[in-house]
Amino acid sequence: MLDNLVSFPREALPKCEPRTVLVVEDEILVRMMVAEELRRHGFNTIEAQNAQEAITLLLQSRIHVDLVFTDVQLPGSIDGLRLARLVREMRPNLKIICVRPSGLRKQFDNLKAGIIWVG
Repeated sequence: MLDNLVSFPREALPKCEPRTVLVVEDEILVRMMVAEELRRHGFNTIEAQNAQEAITLLLQSRIHVDLVFTDVQLPGSIDGLRLARLVREMRPNLKIICVRPSGLRKQFDNLKAGIIWVG
């Protein structure tokens, strides 16, 4: 299903086993579809409906995350772009995939290192 929408860059996917992806998306059907597709490909998933929930999950030491997959346009005071910056500060080696609407590329140029852009 997701294969038709986006091709995951293989270099962005973590190589350790088991691999856990934190999926951050406010639209429940999209979040469920992405998480389901990742699980189909052998990933464990944790889901968050907004950036604040994602940050809370990342701060919990018992939860291991290998990759964050986030929508850039999230509701609330922290959007996906700010979430990506906060994740880079909290866990500099954590891989991030940001899904963004086309036309917003200039806003994201300063976050290139360690972030894969899809959109």
